[in-house]
Amino acid sequence: MTEERRKLLADINKEFATRMGEEKAVICLGDPDTKFDYDVRPSGSLLLDLALGGGYGKGKLVVLTGQEKSGKTTLFNLAVVEAQINEPDKENCIIDLEQTWNPEWARKLGVDTDKIIVSQPSTYGENVYDLLEYLISTGKFAYIAVDSVDGIIPKEEFEETDWTKETRVGGASKLNSKAMRKIVYSGLLKKSGTTLIFIQQLRDKIGGFSMYGTPTDTVGGRSIKHACVQRLEVAQGEQFVKGTGATRQVIGQQIKVKLTKNKIGHPYTTATLDLYYDTGIDKISELVSVAKVLGVLQGTNWLKFVDPTTGEVFTRGNEEIKFNGVAKAIEALKDDIQNGGELYAQMFTVVNKVIRR
Repeated sequence: MTEERRKLLADINKEFATRMGEEKAVICLGDPDTKFDYDVRPSGSLLLDLALGGGYGKGKLVVLTGQEKSGKTTLFNLAVVEAQINEPDKENCIIDLEQTWNPEWARKLGVDTDKIIVSQPSTYGENVYDLLEYLISTGKFAYIAVDSVDGIIPKEEFEETDWTKETRVGGASKLNSKAMRKIVYSGLLKKSGTTLIFIQQLRDKIGGFSMYGTPTDTVGGRSIKHACVQRLEVAQGEQFVKGTGATRQVIGQQIKVKLTKNKIGHPYTTATLDLYYDTGIDKISELVSVAKVLGVLQGTNWLKFVDPTTGEVFTRGNEEIKFNGVAKAIEALKDDIQNGGELYAQMFTVVNKVIRR
């Protein structure tokens, strides 16, 4: 950066500091001291991290939309598991407006429920947003989720006792728009470093037309869609079944995710997570799948364990670590976990490094 440009930036920042108290209102990307990258948090799924471009944005708004039973709240729980491991000094919170958050299910997924803050307020939307604004302003939270935005009801509607009276048109939309200005556009969320997750239900779009089925939309206006950095459409995929006839039992399902908006990575990427109701996400299969995509496991029939950032080939003793296909790689990692998990941890570390480089 030239001395002339440096002086100009200093003068502008001095003027902003005098007028508005902003110490560093403008920056220059050519300044080596300037950092303008998005920081991310792991989502709890390597496949989803890959689709997201590294993870969920820190200090950003993320929106999860989808039909019921698609896995939206499960994705939040998985993210909390990672945050509790990687950021033990941070809190996590869910504002459960639907009154349906299940601690037993969260524990199955790995959440330490003794260390998560749960709020189930029975009040109008203005109070909910006041609570949310306060929690974010503390800067103490890794994740805060609102489940769901559809439960944010304007005061006028919440306190109305006449069931025959028409609701004021656009009430929720105006409330959400004001909240986005106060929480997101003000810089409050960015400054806090909190990842704010809004969960939204999909509703049939009345009067809409689509050649591919009933068109859907989310309620509450468009302000949340504009304010979010990542928007994920979540859908239920194939069910995993054990037994037949009278003994048939659904033991899991696929969670299919599509990124319809992503300012951190590529939009319109997808991820399919295998979820088992007794054990959670199949993380070993995920690790092998992502390792193949990223070139950590290289080859066709025989898969060689490599660090693609350095070209290092991993060995055990004097022999290269190889697996005779995907199934054998999964089997070897399962055996390794039973014996301490050194290989699993090594591969997980390399894959994480490549995803977030």
